[in-house]
Amino acid sequence: MPELPEVEITMRKIAPAVTGRRILGFSTDWPRRLKISNKKQVVRNISGRKILDMARHGKVLFFKLSGKPERSFAVHLGMSGRLLVAPADEARNRWTRARWTLDSGTEIRFIDPRKFGVIWYGDAAAFARDGYLGRLGEDARRISRSAFARAFAERRAMIKPLLLRQDLIAGVGNILADEALWRARTHPETIAVLIPMPKLTTLHRALAATIRESIAAGGSTLRDWSHPDGVRGSFRERHRVYGRAGLPCPRCSAPLRRIAVGGRGTTICPRCQATA
Repeated sequence: MPELPEVEITMRKIAPAVTGRRILGFSTDWPRRLKISNKKQVVRNISGRKILDMARHGKVLFFKLSGKPERSFAVHLGMSGRLLVAPADEARNRWTRARWTLDSGTEIRFIDPRKFGVIWYGDAAAFARDGYLGRLGEDARRISRSAFARAFAERRAMIKPLLLRQDLIAGVGNILADEALWRARTHPETIAVLIPMPKLTTLHRALAATIRESIAAGGSTLRDWSHPDGVRGSFRERHRVYGRAGLPCPRCSAPLRRIAVGGRGTTICPRCQATA
């Protein structure tokens, strides 16, 4: 958390305010989470570049910059991070970890209470060598049915931990995994290689539907995350299973159960999702 829907919403709301704007300065009080280059190099190199475009892959936002040599910065919101655009003279949140000052008199602010977020700065080659960015699988919102099946069909591991592996499919977190597995009537401990192809197809459709619904509802606001403009996402009120252990399954009314799968808390319907 935040997962793909929350990062997508962040991009959609920030992009109009920052695209085409020139960066006048950058500062951070948390250089340990600044990857690829050190703080002083970033401050010198980024100043004067324009933000040409924004893109999202999985849970990462990419900001393409103008100038030569080519540079971009990327942001992973971690467990508690969010981005917003605010007037440069407006009081800052106490958890503001990084700021990009723009020529519009505003700042992009990265707020991260738990300090798990990451900022990268560099070129495409450096990103490709990075241990996280360089290994990202296909984006969960864009992956085709056949590519999804190939990612999991031959794996001799439980399906939920595989869904959470960003090198196989990028963007899925605990919420999307639990909700999609419930929709597909698939137990999270099922060994992937034992899932028949029609059921993998069903899971692909279930994941796509969950992502669409979450984005349409504004994502899930559970604790720290909200939209850049402060709006709270309402998908939490539409969760079928995530965070609802002990409540009735919305499909069959059996009490939902919380279990641990691969070390992650997981909510299932013991009746709808057959035993692995």
